Amino acid sequence: MKAETNEIPFNEVWYVEIIKNKESYYLLMIGECGEVPLFSTNNKLIFCQKQALSLIKQYCRAKFLKISIKDRPEFVINEAELRDVIMHQNVDHQCAVLNFLNTFFDCVKTANLAFDDEKRRALYALADYLTFDKRLNLFVETENIDRLSLKEAIEALFKVVWAHKILIKDGAADKAQIKVLMRFVYLFDQVNG
Repeated sequence: MKAETNEIPFNEVWYVEIIKNKESYYLLMIGECGEVPLFSTNNKLIFCQKQALSLIKQYCRAKFLKISIKDRPEFVINEAELRDVIMHQNVDHQCAVLNFLNTFFDCVKTANLAFDDEKRRALYALADYLTFDKRLNLFVETENIDRLSLKEAIEALFKVVWAHKILIKDGAADKAQIKVLMRFVYLFDQVNG
């Protein structure tokens, strides 16, 4: 029997490394292609730090859940490099901008976050363009949009997502947070089982 379209396949947890202010954070994602960020019941997106991610991986392996977690991030989103590509590069060789836009728009959609319509339209147009052509400079020229406006829109998108996160921090004081997350993961495992 085919799954309903609103069901989320949950047999593997993916994650994306996000580097902000030289610190690494990990956004946990589920679905066939890792397109649905994990979020709490109050629509907060779940991010964690490196040691917390390691504990989550250990938990998944030790409990013999029907889910697994990838060994490596699907890709890295580096906020500083993203700004550099937008402002100074002609080609998005590593798909940094496209990966960022797709991931963060998945976050906005999943957590039902408000985001400025004008900025959304500009960034959707950019994502659509970069899906087929990595030449950022041609997009800027043909759409008659300046790079500073794109940078500001990207920063605004980053800010909206960042403001709606739960951060599972490294350290013993936050083991309770990890337990809560793992109960959440376990419930998804049971639903998929």
